[in-house]
Amino acid sequence: GRTYPLPFPLPPLAEQQRIVAKVDELFAQTRALEARMRQAQENVVTVNRAALHRLHTAQDNDKFQTAWHTIRDHFDVLYDDPRNVAELRQTILDLAVRGKLVPQDPNDEPAEELLKNIGGGKSTKNGRKESLKPTRVSVRTDTLHDVPSSWVWAQFFEVANIATNSTDPGLYPDLPHIAPDNIEKFTGRLLAYRTVA
Repeated sequence: GRTYPLPFPLPPLAEQQRIVAKVDELFAQTRALEARMRQAQENVVTVNRAALHRLHTAQDNDKFQTAWHTIRDHFDVLYDDPRNVAELRQTILDLAVRGKLVPQDPNDEPAEELLKNIGGGKSTKNGRKESLKPTRVSVRTDTLHDVPSSWVWAQFFEVANIATNSTDPGLYPDLPHIAPDNIEKFTGRLLAYRTVA
């Protein structure tokens, strides 16, 4: 083989040994730093879970606000890790369905009235009002979480017309039409859908 006449720095042998020792020492420090950083990231995940738990389980508004301020004040640190963002999203949804995301307005019409209005306004294919009196399914109340006093627990048939056959969207131009595949399995969460008119 042929070698190229490229110059390179050649320190004295004793200095080479010191350089190797220093490189080994610094690499050991960087490995320790990486381990500390990994541990710090895990600690942030743990702190986030604890902060979200405090927010989720707050028994009164003062405790809720205190928990929220902790999260808000450390938001940039807590949510630098994508794992924490997913947990935050889930907590936001959970707080929303528990009535803890926004303050309740005592001047709002109670949900009981809304339910009556929805039930009285359902119509059939022919445009006639339908008198729906389906039987409510019995649910153990100890499995339901508390909701604000102006809310009610409702069942799906009370707020929507449920049909098991294909429906011509043209007959109901002002209503969304949701197919079973628009509902996420096991969670019941509504996925993206579009109304075809």
